[in-house]
Amino acid sequence: MSEKSNLKERFITSALALPITLAALFFSTKPYFEPLFVLIMAIIAIVSLDEFYKLTEKKGMKPLSALAKAGTLGFMMSLFLAYRTPFLQALPWIVLVISFILGFLYFFFEGKDPIQNLSVTVFGFIYVTLPLSLILL
Repeated sequence: MSEKSNLKERFITSALALPITLAALFFSTKPYFEPLFVLIMAIIAIVSLDEFYKLTEKKGMKPLSALAKAGTLGFMMSLFLAYRTPFLQALPWIVLVISFILGFLYFFFEGKDPIQNLSVTVFGFIYVTLPLSLILL
């Protein structure tokens, strides 16, 4: 893909995503819209993670992107539930620990270059998911 078409694709994507994101932010305080807002933010985080992991794959790394994307969705949904339900306060931590343990076990038994690939996987989660999840609080 040429650089010009890549720029055009990014412009079209941002032109479509910006109004959706602004509308989601505007309606985020409405009680019936809150779960949809969390889902929209999770989709934005997953798309951003996908972009990050594609960049790392071009550098020869093999992050466990499927687990990170599932962990992102689970973490954001659990953060939403924990914020509204007092007895679920530990749920986001449980999701994080389970995701990390599963990634560690996968790279320990199956993956090549486990330290490098696990660190890229975890860094993507820290770099993209955690900052975007702060908007949910």
